[in-house]
Order: sequence, then structure tokens, then C-alpha cells
Amino acid sequence: MFTTDIDCIPRYMAALKHTRVHLLPFAAQQSIHNPVRPATGHQGRDIAFAGTYFAHKYPERREQLDLLLGAAVAVSPRMDTGLEIFSRYHGGDARYQFPAPWDARVVGSLSYDRMLTAYRAYKVFLNVNAIRDSRTMFSRRVFELLASGAAVVSSPNAGISELFGDVVAVA
Repeated sequence: MFTTDIDCIPRYMAALKHTRVHLLPFAAQQSIHNPVRPATGHQGRDIAFAGTYFAHKYPERREQLDLLLGAAVAVSPRMDTGLEIFSRYHGGDARYQFPAPWDARVVGSLSYDRMLTAYRAYKVFLNVNAIRDSRTMFSRRVFELLASGAAVVSSPNAGISELFGDVVAVA
């Protein structure tokens, strides 16, 4: 049996009365998540965040996102394109819209296919986690970005630190 929650493994072993229970983490599909450089646009842009702003829940995640976005905006004047945000719910429900000053950095929304291209277009992608202490719960995008050759800066997460160590910068 495979599980995505490492902390549940002892309970599964006890319930199943055997030890054939293993962690099955996220992975990247190598045919689409790989460091093959496109003919043009490879890391031609600076910093990106792709995701959702939750105005009505996850206050700690909002604080972490504000910290990462604030740092990215602070260094943006020294860059060609600076921070660009892809909002998953751009123009939709008000609870999921980026507030000022981040709304000025929203450049739209991307389908998953177009996001794969964006992975290779930016030097750095930001990642933020709703859950900090899980050893397995974090965005699968971290795997995809790293496999695509992007650098990742993330808010703290036990799983990211344990699995990736210094490969992912944690702020």
C-alpha cells in the first residue's frame, strides 16, 4: 500500500497487520517537466508567483505570501521584468483576488499547458504553503518547477526542507 502522508504509515501498518506500506510522494512527469530549454525565452523573465490569494482564510499563508511578494517587489526595480503574478482565479470571486499592492503585479491567469512554458521562462518561482509542519503536504508545483530547471524560493515547510534540503531556498 502507498500513502502520501508519512505520519500515517504506522497506523496503516497496524491496521493492515503488515509492513508493506510506503510513502509515495509527488513526482514530475519527465516528458513535460524537464530542463530542456526552449528555442527562445529561457529564463528571460525574473520572478513569478502562480497561485491563489485567499483573502478569507489561511491567515498564516497570507502573511507568508505577503512576505515573499514584498521581498520580490523590493528587488524588482533592479531587474528587467521583476515580479509577475499569475492568479488562478483572476477576475473571479473577490475572496480570491490579490489586493493592493499585489494586484498591480497580476499579469493574468494561465492554463496548465501554458504554465509549463512559464516554468522555463522565469529565473525564480515563489512558493507558499498553507501547511507548515507536514512532512508530505506541499504543492506538487515544487517538483515540477525543479524538474523544469527553475529555482524555487518557498515559505517554510517541513516536507520541502526534509525532501529537498538546500535545493529549495526557504525564506
